[in-house]
Amino acid sequence: CFFQDAIVVARELELVLTSKEAGKEVGRVPMAGIPYHALDRYASQLVEKGYAIAICDQVETAAQAQGPLVRREITRIITPGTILEEGMLQARRNNFLAAVVIAGEHWGLAYADSSTGDYWTSQSTGLEGLTQEL
Repeated sequence: CFFQDAIVVARELELVLTSKEAGKEVGRVPMAGIPYHALDRYASQLVEKGYAIAICDQVETAAQAQGPLVRREITRIITPGTILEEGMLQARRNNFLAAVVIAGEHWGLAYADSSTGDYWTSQSTGLEGLTQEL
């Protein structure tokens, strides 16, 4: 990552902050990074500290690039609500994912514990019942 994100990531993960010259107008750009194989470990640390993470991957080779910059795109967003990787889920704790559908007075609820594979569904009328179910 670059600029302010690099400063935050280096501080929170206790990484070395480096920099690279980016020209007269920009100056030195702060940079921090991790090995791709260590992503889950570092990402879980950041999520535990309350950060949402956008993963950017290189989507073309240097040979395909039109110019000096290789194109990168956000390929994944990691937040407490989007973690499904076993290594990033907290052991000995439920990890719920829920969805609610409301149509007039009727509601439906589906929720699952992604750490155990258990799931439940419920439906009824009136928001009081939904509140009690949640």
